[in-house]
Amino acid sequence: MSIEKNPLQINIIWHINFKKGKEIAESIFKLLNRDPDEINQHEVGIPVHFNPNSKKINTKFSEKIGIIILIDLEFLNDDDYQKEIENYLDKINTNVFMIPILFEKNIEALRIKQIKKSNIFKLEEEYLNSLVTQLEITDEVEYGKVQEIALSNNILEKLLSELYEEKKLKLFLSHTKRDSFGKKQAIMLKKVIEDCTKTDTFFDVNDIEIGNDIWLEIETEIKEKEVFLVVINTKEYSNSSWCRKEVLCAKKYKRPILEINSLKGKQYRSFPYLGNTKRIILGEDFKKIDFYEIVTEIYLKALRLKYKELLMVKFKEQGEILLNSPEVLDIALNPNMKNIIYYPDPPLPKEEKDLFDVIKKEIKTPLEVLVNENILEGKNAMISISETEPVYTFQIKSFISEIVRYFIAFDLNILYGGSLKYENSPLNLLCQMLKTIEFYKKNEEIDSQKRIINYLAYPLSEMNIKERIKYKHNIEFISCNPNNISSEEAENYLKSIPKDSAIIWDTSLKDMRNRIVNDSNYIIVAGGKLSGFKGEFPGVLEEVCIGIKYKKPIYIIGCYGGVAKEIIKLLLKDKKNNELERYGNEIKCFDEGIKILNNGLSENENKMLFELESSIQIIELILKGMSNIEGENKK
Repeated sequence: MSIEKNPLQINIIWHINFKKGKEIAESIFKLLNRDPDEINQHEVGIPVHFNPNSKKINTKFSEKIGIIILIDLEFLNDDDYQKEIENYLDKINTNVFMIPILFEKNIEALRIKQIKKSNIFKLEEEYLNSLVTQLEITDEVEYGKVQEIALSNNILEKLLSELYEEKKLKLFLSHTKRDSFGKKQAIMLKKVIEDCTKTDTFFDVNDIEIGNDIWLEIETEIKEKEVFLVVINTKEYSNSSWCRKEVLCAKKYKRPILEINSLKGKQYRSFPYLGNTKRIILGEDFKKIDFYEIVTEIYLKALRLKYKELLMVKFKEQGEILLNSPEVLDIALNPNMKNIIYYPDPPLPKEEKDLFDVIKKEIKTPLEVLVNENILEGKNAMISISETEPVYTFQIKSFISEIVRYFIAFDLNILYGGSLKYENSPLNLLCQMLKTIEFYKKNEEIDSQKRIINYLAYPLSEMNIKERIKYKHNIEFISCNPNNISSEEAENYLKSIPKDSAIIWDTSLKDMRNRIVNDSNYIIVAGGKLSGFKGEFPGVLEEVCIGIKYKKPIYIIGCYGGVAKEIIKLLLKDKKNNELERYGNEIKCFDEGIKILNNGLSENENKMLFELESSIQIIELILKGMSNIEGENKK
C-alpha cells in the first residue's frame, strides 16, 4: 500500500533557545490543524509538525511542504545553526515554500541563501506600532493581541496564495440597510480589510446593494466563482427577503459562510438556515481590532474550504461531495443529490447522522470508507501512550482526541491505564479522552455502556472516589491491587513511598499491565518515558513486551519519540546507542523484527507507520490493519 499523500503539510522551525518558540508553534498548530480542547471545532486539519533546531523534515507523505521559520535573536546570533538549516534545505527536492517570520529588527544577520529578504514578514516593533495606529488601540492587552493576530493573518495570507494561486475569492458582505448598526459594521470591516491586510491579493470586497434587476447577476457570481459570504446578522436581517435569498443561494452552491452575530434585544424569528456555520458574537461596543480578528476567521474558512476540496476530490466519481459537515438542508436545496454523500473528517455525532437515515441518504467521511460497518463493534483497543519530550506534549494531546473520536465512531471500547488524579497536568490523556467521549457518545449509551475502561494500579486504585462517581457513566474503573492493601494507606503511600516498599507499586503496575493487555484486542503505542517512570521498566516497554507474549496486534507510532521510537530501532535491527539496551533479556522479543507486531499490516505499511506524523494518516493505517484482521477472522 502506498498511502495517499496530504495536499499540504506545515513544518515549524525555531532555535531551541527561543523562549517563546514552542508557545508560538502551538498557537500555529491550533490555527492550522486543530485545537485539541475544542472537540466540536471545524478545524482546517492541515498536518503541522514541530522541528526545533531543524530536526529532519519528513517530506515523503505530502504533495507540498510549507516551512515556517521563526527567526529571533538566538537564531540570528547562531551562525552554525543557520548554516545547518541552509545545508538541509539544499537537500529537499519536493515542492517547498517558506514563510520566514522575523521577530527582531536586525535582518542583516540572516544568512540563509534560500530565504529571500523581500519575502520575510517582519513582526517587529515598527510594524506593530503602525498596526496599533491604524486599529486605534490604546489598551496594553489589545497591543499584545495585535501581534498574535498579525502573525496568524500573515501565515494565512501566504497559504491562501499557495492554494488559490492566481484566483481571487470574492467576498460578499450581506447585511440589511434597515439596521444602521449592521451598515456601520460593514463599513468598518471593509476599512480594516483595506488598511491592515493584504486582502486585495485574495479578495474583491462587495457590499451587496441588492434588487430585482441585479439578483440574477449575483446568483450567477455565487454559482460560478469562488464566493465567500459574510453575514452581518442584526435584528432586521431575517426580515429581509434578499438577505434570506443570499444565504440560501450560498448554501445551495456550497459556498462558505461566516456569521457576525450583532443581535440586540429581541428577534421574533431567527433565520433557521444560518445553522451549521461559524458564528462570531459581536457586541455594541465593537472596535476595529474585533474586525481584524474577523479577517482571520475569513482567511481560516477560505483555507479550510480549499484544503478539504483537495482532500475530497478523489470521491467525486463515487458520490456527492460536501466540504462542510452535512445538514438536511443540503438535500432540500439540491434534491437530485446522489444517495452517498462524502464529507470531511471527523464524523458527525450519532444523533445528527440518524437524520440522514430518515431521508435515505448515506453519509461518510474518508476514514469511515476504510472500515466495513460494525466490523470493529465491541472490540477493545488499548492505548499505551505517555509523555516524552515537552515539544511533543501538544501534538500527543491532539492525537489522543483524534483517535478516540474515530474509535467511538466505529464502536470500539478504549482501554487505558492512567489516573484522573493528574487532571490539571499539561498532559492528562484520560481527561482528554473524556472530553471527546462526552461529545461523541450516543445518547442511549448513558447508563448502559461505558466506552472507557480505566485500569488503576495501587495506590491510585484506592483514590479519587469523587472522580469515579462523577465519571461513572463513561468510565468503568478496574482496580489492580494484588497485595490487597487498604485504601486508608493509599494517600500516605503516594506522598512518600518507602524505599523498602517500592516493590508494592511495582507488583501492582505489573498486575495492571498484564490485565489490560490480556483484555485488549489491539494495542496502540506511542511516546513513553525513558526516565522518571514508576516501576522496574518503562510502562510502554513493559506493555509492548506483554503484548508480544500474548500475540496481540500492536501498532507502533514513532513520530513522538520516547520508548516507542527506541522499540522501532530494535525492530529494524538498529541497536546503536539504543536507550533500551540496558534492559537486556526484556528486549530480546524484538529480535524477530516487524512480524511480531501481528497487526494486519505489511512490513512496508508498518515502516510507514513508524515514520508518519499526520494523525489522520496514522489512524488510516491503524484502521486498515484492524479491518484486515477482523476480515480474516470472519472468513
